[in-house]
Amino acid sequence: MPAEDFTQGNLLRAVGECGLERYRAFVTLATTLRDATRAYADAQETIARPQDAWRTADVAWQELEFFRFGPAGSSGLPGGKDLRNLIYYYPDSSDCQVDQALVNQAFLMGAQALNVSARGLGALEYLLFYSGDANSCSSGTLINTPASGGVTPWQAIDPAERARRRSAYATVLADDLLLQANALVAGWDPAQGNFLTQFATAGAGSTLFARAYDAFNVVDDAMWYLDVEVKDYKLAIPAGISPVCTPGPCPQLVESRFSSMSNANIRANISGFRLLFNGCGANYSGLGFDDWLRTIGRADLADSMTSALINADNAVAALPLPLEQMVTSNLLPVQQAYTAIQAVTTLFKADFTTALNLQRPAVNEGDND
Repeated sequence: MPAEDFTQGNLLRAVGECGLERYRAFVTLATTLRDATRAYADAQETIARPQDAWRTADVAWQELEFFRFGPAGSSGLPGGKDLRNLIYYYPDSSDCQVDQALVNQAFLMGAQALNVSARGLGALEYLLFYSGDANSCSSGTLINTPASGGVTPWQAIDPAERARRRSAYATVLADDLLLQANALVAGWDPAQGNFLTQFATAGAGSTLFARAYDAFNVVDDAMWYLDVEVKDYKLAIPAGISPVCTPGPCPQLVESRFSSMSNANIRANISGFRLLFNGCGANYSGLGFDDWLRTIGRADLADSMTSALINADNAVAALPLPLEQMVTSNLLPVQQAYTAIQAVTTLFKADFTTALNLQRPAVNEGDND
């Protein structure tokens, strides 16, 4: 049971305080990752330390993917500053862009000189976990085009120098990650940017949200991450369930395949959805959207969605190997995980949205999957 009675204002404040609390925790994890990456670059630590720090920060961020509103959200949204994309540009990060920056050393000019697809947690994973000699660019890319003597710009860099550049590049990105994480906290903090108050007082004095429903709709938009990025991009496409991967499977499209964190990411995503739906307290206690459903007489839907979320988490937890291995060796459990998540999103897209009179995101108006 929630510690306070449900009102729309109380739920908005609970959601906002949940996000700010977790952003602050992420700053701590980003600091650890920054320090570990610097120590590795200075040859004071093995690469295992920044790798471990990256895994911890990654899982925390996967929950925060569901808080893509306010400063984390698009600049086209109220209070949006596009900060999420600078922290994690999934699914549009590019390993090839990272390799190109290793060759031209654009990272020496700072993270702001880099393409957004070559920044953030995705690029850091590639730099910290991939140790092969090949790059991820096509043969027609400039770094793979032979110059005089038949040597490509990539081949002209010996492995030791390439490793040095990777660690130097990683420190630039780790520094920038912490910078953006601090900017998120500052944007939400009542003592600084104060988006928290603007959000919590939607329809009751907020200058960004004229109605409470305007604030709830941006949260609802963020919750579609479970349907689009998780169900489709993280499962359907690499497993060949989606026509985007034809013929399937496409293990190269699995998220976080270098760190083997694909399964953990999806479980953290389900947890992030539950923080909003069930509540942000211990064991998902506290105010959540399920309490709103119960208040309007839809306890049946609240219970059905909670049960479906637990089933989805169990299905992903049951995968015996990382997803990049499962899609090529044992597809049935992956399909079962997909179906379990689809059961959640089917309820979310139809019954949940209708019951609370929320608007479907315009980009998903025609989505009936």
